[in-house]
Amino acid sequence: MYSKNILTVTIDNARSKEVAIQHLKRRLNNWGATVFDDYYLHMRCVVHILNLVVKDGLKNHDPCTVKIHDASRFGRSLLARSEKFKASVEEECINEKGLVCLDVDTRWNYTFFMLKCALKFRKTFSNLESKCGLYIKEVRKHGGPPNKDDWKIVVYCYPFLRIFYETTLKLSKPLLCDL
Repeated sequence: MYSKNILTVTIDNARSKEVAIQHLKRRLNNWGATVFDDYYLHMRCVVHILNLVVKDGLKNHDPCTVKIHDASRFGRSLLARSEKFKASVEEECINEKGLVCLDVDTRWNYTFFMLKCALKFRKTFSNLESKCGLYIKEVRKHGGPPNKDDWKIVVYCYPFLRIFYETTLKLSKPLLCDL
């Protein structure tokens, strides 16, 4: 079924999108195609707001996540380094098919994925710390390898991040409804 009136458009808070919404409002008002005088036309995306909340909360633990990022990067970098990482995984008898993953500054859920993977390879990082000078040299750039306190923070924060991640997934699913 087709409707000629538009009630709302849901987008994130980017400035360029604000300009687009203002343009859309003018056009729709000229056509007489808005509902409630376009009062509800621009609705903030709850998933984007949730993303901003989590990113702000993670700022408090930034030194910890930077250390884990650097440790994870070692496992994903040049072939010689990743081979040392894989050898350490085998030495610790960790039965994981994948490797560690890295975070992305603009997407908090990638930080969640990185921490999730890093927790699986925690013993590997500890093994590298005691046996691989190249690893120590690489991770010293931002404060050294993750220590016991860093891992405690990750273990403590992970369940909360999982809740936010699962909520984001639920809110991001398309709604199936009859029009």
